[in-house]
Amino acid sequence: MSIVNLFGTDDPLYTEFAVKCLRIFLMLVVVEVFQMTGTIFLQALGKPVRAAILTLIRQVIISIPCTFLMAHMLGVEGILWAGPVSMALTAIVAVVMLTKQWKELTKRSGSSVKEA
Repeated sequence: MSIVNLFGTDDPLYTEFAVKCLRIFLMLVVVEVFQMTGTIFLQALGKPVRAAILTLIRQVIISIPCTFLMAHMLGVEGILWAGPVSMALTAIVAVVMLTKQWKELTKRSGSSVKEA
């Protein structure tokens, strides 16, 4: 509530809407760790294209269409819900990409251990 007061008035209607916005939009912010970790992990492995794709999936490929679709379905509240939905979908994509990359790494390291 004190965060909301930094940006607006003490009008109860404003405060109620702002709190609702923050609660909805930040609901799944914890799953952002998968996208961020995935991007950093892929960059560290020298796979900048995959890292860029993972970033663009969240920012462009999922978020923009999701915002329009959910706004059409739910109105203004749909715009708020587009954030958590795109975060969740991006987290799923990131987990799939990370799992695939991890399997590829363990397969390589397993074969090089056997050769040594």
